[in-house]
Amino acid sequence: METDPILLEIIAQMYSAVVDPAMWADALKKLTEAFGCEHAVLVSRPLVDGAAPFGSAFGLSDADQKHFLNPYAMRLWQPLDAQMASGRPVSQQEFITDGQYEQSEFYNEIARPVGTFHAMHVKYTGGDAPFQLAICRTKAAGSFDVKELQAMAFVLPHLASAFGLHRQLHFHKSEGQDVIALMNRLDHGAIIVDESASVIFMNDEGHSLLKLHDGLELEGAALRAPGGAGEVLRRGIEAACANYSAPTRRLIVLRRHHPSPLLISIMPLSPPMSRSLGKRGGRGAIFIKELGKRKTADLSILVSALGLSVRESEIANFLATGFTTEEIGKKLGLRVSTVRFYLKQIYQKVGVNSQTSLATLINELSWY
Repeated sequence: METDPILLEIIAQMYSAVVDPAMWADALKKLTEAFGCEHAVLVSRPLVDGAAPFGSAFGLSDADQKHFLNPYAMRLWQPLDAQMASGRPVSQQEFITDGQYEQSEFYNEIARPVGTFHAMHVKYTGGDAPFQLAICRTKAAGSFDVKELQAMAFVLPHLASAFGLHRQLHFHKSEGQDVIALMNRLDHGAIIVDESASVIFMNDEGHSLLKLHDGLELEGAALRAPGGAGEVLRRGIEAACANYSAPTRRLIVLRRHHPSPLLISIMPLSPPMSRSLGKRGGRGAIFIKELGKRKTADLSILVSALGLSVRESEIANFLATGFTTEEIGKKLGLRVSTVRFYLKQIYQKVGVNSQTSLATLINELSWY
């Protein structure tokens, strides 16, 4: 499922929307088609009595979109929102029965007029750019099953990353040096090329990937890939540099020594974005994502946000990655009883009472 070309296309379009906000509607269109839905709505959080600061939708008329995002609709949604789990995809049936939903004000005044009933929701409250996504379909289409929830869970970390970067790029009036600093915060490779397709900037993750000499390499100042992918990469970069309205190109590069393929998105930089880089210039951007690679949470985030010690943060991170208490003990040179003692302290500080709840929280923090 994780290599489903449709899911990869959705992810690529989300990263394209980082520099071209109009692409959010295209990504939501592909998402509704993939899940057999009628419409999708993406809004920034928190959901307050005022209209959401950012919103994008597909499958709704302008009037219906305003209807969904107006302050009255937000107020009607609040009781349902309060019952919804955060940090993972959830089907509507997880927090309200069909009968209760049919009696709710939100359904009768907001959702019913547009003809949908079942919904899958994602409420993401981590990082600096929290958001909420809902994809909706008719009652006859049925509720969302486990496989659909798993597919959305694969897309979700990429959505969180792309949305966070989009918010920072388009809601902060950054100078070129700020954009460069922002690129360096990404957990995936980011490369900027000039009008001659020469690399003029590469973030830290990009350097790390190219040092492996597996899938991508620098030949002089030009980015290269092996085999047929190399020609697709070259043409995509040249097109992006030649015309800022060129469509986003994307490709998958398989690697000889690593199981995770690379998803590469090539897009032109808009004139304002290019100018924001100052003397550096810049005509095209290449984003490189290792598919299937899980990012672990930054220990400094766990220390500052959750009040954990460095050792507690290490144990929480290992637990969220899937290690057992015995395995954590071996990795850190601790007795199992000591690991369990630390876990009890972590539970008290964080306010959870199970390994599952702790892992969910850490995983949410690891997405940004």
